[in-house]
Amino acid sequence: MTLKELRTEKKLSQAAFAKTLAVSSSAISAIEAGRMKVSEKIADKVKEVYGEILEVEEKVEAAAEKAEEAVVAAVKAEKKTVAKKAAAKKPAAEKKPAAEEKPAAEKKPAAKKAKAAAVKAEKKVEEKIVAMKETVKKPRTKKAPVAEVIIQSAMGGEITPEAILAKVGDVEKVYIRVDENKAYWVKGEETGSVDLW
Repeated sequence: MTLKELRTEKKLSQAAFAKTLAVSSSAISAIEAGRMKVSEKIADKVKEVYGEILEVEEKVEAAAEKAEEAVVAAVKAEKKTVAKKAAAKKPAAEKKPAAEEKPAAEKKPAAKKAKAAAVKAEKKVEEKIVAMKETVKKPRTKKAPVAEVIIQSAMGGEITPEAILAKVGDVEKVYIRVDENKAYWVKGEETGSVDLW
């Protein structure tokens, strides 16, 4: 026996029935609508108050089922639309009245074309669905313009980081000391320096 059948049999409103079981009427409403399962506590209370044994039901995943049905319906609608468009694109010569239909032997190439168009349309619909599922909105990042860096000495000379790297060659680190007019470099265990100007 279900909770709703028991309540109906006892001729009680949801509120009155909930009161006898010491639960909220919204809980009774949710159970009867299938949004919530009958808990062991409620089942025990029903047995205690009414002497009836209720089966503890699994929670109904109504929202998930409805969403799945909506996706299936959308796919079917899209397939119908694509099929109608494919049929509308047939040349007028192929759309002959029933009285002028060709014998079965001559219809085969047209049937093959129609089948191929349907398969192509179905593939497009499936690709569209996959694309919709995989679409992830990524924030657009604006690249900052690359600025030119120029190092100036106290004496008025200028040098760019590229020019310094050209002087020191292939190294791991470069330390610039403008006050000493030096670029100190490190490569593994080796160290050295070059004049900037």
